Amino acid sequence: MHILKLGARLTSSVLIAASTLTPSWAAADAVGPPKIDLAQACFEGQTPIPSGPLRIEPDGGHSYLYTTPTGESFTQLMPPTSFDPLKASDDALIRYGYTPRPVDPVELDAWLAEAGGYRQAADEAPIFCKMPRPDPFAAIPSTHTATTFWSGEENTVGGYQRAVGDFIQPSVTNTTNSSMLNWVGLTGSGSKHVLIQAGTVNEPGNPSVGYPFWELYCTWSPSCNGYQPDKRYTATHGTHVSISVSYNPATHLSYYHVRFNNVLRINVQYLIPAGSVSGASALYIGERVLGPPQRNLPTFALMQWLNLRTFPVWNQSTYTYFGDQAHTNIEMSKNGTFYTVPPCTNANILMYPTQQSRTGFYNVFCRAS
Repeated sequence: MHILKLGARLTSSVLIAASTLTPSWAAADAVGPPKIDLAQACFEGQTPIPSGPLRIEPDGGHSYLYTTPTGESFTQLMPPTSFDPLKASDDALIRYGYTPRPVDPVELDAWLAEAGGYRQAADEAPIFCKMPRPDPFAAIPSTHTATTFWSGEENTVGGYQRAVGDFIQPSVTNTTNSSMLNWVGLTGSGSKHVLIQAGTVNEPGNPSVGYPFWELYCTWSPSCNGYQPDKRYTATHGTHVSISVSYNPATHLSYYHVRFNNVLRINVQYLIPAGSVSGASALYIGERVLGPPQRNLPTFALMQWLNLRTFPVWNQSTYTYFGDQAHTNIEMSKNGTFYTVPPCTNANILMYPTQQSRTGFYNVFCRAS
């Protein structure tokens, strides 16, 4: 997430650009998205995007059509109540944010552990929120080791077309003026790089609760957006958050998938701008909001990240754990300078990652600001 000038540079809800759809749309009240208070749906400065026409898919799934105030169209696709990843075809698995069944026994065991935990999908029409695009900023090179706003890990030997990761929502206190995001992303470099990301965002004043969000970030195309949360779903202390982001270079579709305790909350496809570059790096990040207005970090102890993997092809089942490839530790400091660990005795350090294994790490909180 980025909402100001920063130095900056997948589980899935499916947003599909309207130009890629040819459905016959039913009236929105044919199935009836729930009535909610739009005034409470978004963060300050965001515009609510209520769901439009609803389509019942051939397999019983629901497609909700959205059009943003600036004219971009997309669809949220949710699977039918009968969907079971363990029984679904490969085409259905890809459609609803899973990779096809692997053949390799080790990879199959990991796949079964993930797919076997699926419980259900949300049965309501989400309300996404349009955030104005941020001002331009320069891309962070993949060799960075510290920023003023990110802490986490970055795999740096892409191309990657898919990245997945889980984290446990931490227990935090309501630090004054505090907000934080935790997300998985794919990004590129150069003038047409895009950041494909999804995760949770904490609202200022109530940082103990995380809302699912997705975002296609860039500064060079009006088709990119700010973070788009759905505030009707919350991750509280102990919630297991599963994320997958990916893109298909052949179709220019990007994919965003977020589950809370194995309940699908976001499954989105969105058409990325022509000429976009992404996948050079995969990121697993805790982020503070620099503003405007600037926010502090909420106070917590440890943020556990686990099951971090990258895939060279968006719909392929073969993956590599993040710790088995080149990766960079990203430390968050007040001045953007890297300090050797353990750094919490240094008053400049806000948060830093400590690697625990090839499959995960912890973000360690030092101080709020």
